[in-house]
Amino acid sequence: MFRVVAILAAIVGAAAFAPVSRVSTRSALRMGYENELGVSEPLGYFDPLSLARDVDQETFDFCTFLQHLCGAWNSTSNIAHSLTPLAVQTAPPSSSTAA
Repeated sequence: MFRVVAILAAIVGAAAFAPVSRVSTRSALRMGYENELGVSEPLGYFDPLSLARDVDQETFDFCTFLQHLCGAWNSTSNIAHSLTPLAVQTAPPSSSTAA
């Protein structure tokens, strides 16, 4: 059983890196997001649920702005959460006077 799994893993691993011929399907009528910020190889524009299929450029830009805004707030909160335990908390000096 182990040998069968090992052979299948080797075949799948080799197929993952095999060269694939690509046919260009670019058209001036298709709106593409391939040149947007964040699009990278090997996935390209990754939209698995096809949420941006019928979206105009203005809506796409607004969604991208919201994504970057949420990412900035998330980064800020992570830094604050990480630095809070490192802060030295000192008690204010006692102002009681002995009579």
